[in-house]
Amino acid sequence: MNTDVKKRTSVNRMSTVVLSIGLTATGSIGVFPFHSTAIHAAADTAVKSSEIHVNIEGRPIAIPGIIYNSTDKIFLPLKKVAEAFGATVKYNPAHNAVVVTLSKTTASYIFRNDSVLVKLNGSNLGELYDAKVLNGVSYVAIKALTEIFNYRLVWDKSSSIINISNVGINNITISAAQLTSEIANDSVTVNMVYPQVSNLTNVDAQAAINAALKEQAESFLASAERKIKTNGLPIKKNRYFFYTGYKVTYNRSGVVSFLMSDYEYLDHEHRESSQAGLTFSLKDGKTIQINDLLQSNPGFAHNIKKLILNDKHLEHFYLTDSGCTLFF
Repeated sequence: MNTDVKKRTSVNRMSTVVLSIGLTATGSIGVFPFHSTAIHAAADTAVKSSEIHVNIEGRPIAIPGIIYNSTDKIFLPLKKVAEAFGATVKYNPAHNAVVVTLSKTTASYIFRNDSVLVKLNGSNLGELYDAKVLNGVSYVAIKALTEIFNYRLVWDKSSSIINISNVGINNITISAAQLTSEIANDSVTVNMVYPQVSNLTNVDAQAAINAALKEQAESFLASAERKIKTNGLPIKKNRYFFYTGYKVTYNRSGVVSFLMSDYEYLDHEHRESSQAGLTFSLKDGKTIQINDLLQSNPGFAHNIKKLILNDKHLEHFYLTDSGCTLFF
């Protein structure tokens, strides 16, 4: 199996292992023989135009696209696709950002050369995606839209057809909540955004999930408050920053998975970032553990099982449509 370093946010890198798994509609885990996916930073060559056909919720949409020669990365115009989703799109000149709002999700797209930083629901943390601005039109890697707004993507390379749909997505609402703290002042910035779910039939399961998500954010806030108490306020014109953010990485088959990110800055020598994966069964609200995924299965190799279950540095995992990503 190969492991590599995969960039997940603008402030952090981590090692990952991607496993292929199966999920039943009841939110339980079925483990199948898995394969590994190596993450490579391939060099991109010149961009070429390509006639790409896009279907959104089964409806063909006339949207021009571009594609990279070497890696087959697909780029679509941000504004046109977002509006086809039914989102509102505005430009924020103060932050040089394109702001896209769909239901209870607001994402700010901040373009930086050949990339775009996507900040979700007012968080200061963001996910970095490839992007291009061509002839005044902002193009983004297609996952910068589908991952952020919880759509599924199927790319048929042979026919150059992209199917984008939320079919099969759990019928729940995910919205952002924020923590406040007395340590926030002119010298200390606190911006802690975390997810909460609603519209679950099982109210006890909903309460359990939301409590676990809030507890994750509160743990980081408590750590920040302890550091302020120990270190005191920053001297002179320096500032402290404490941020949290999140991303929904999987929301199907009665299971929802989140990637939570924390970042703190005290000075140039004291800045840290960390991440946590939280995955839940919507049936009962229970947290799905790594052992639930990696139960006895003759299909996986002994050495990999030993690495995953016994490595002291294994911290968390989260689910995606591609499988299970472990990071440590």
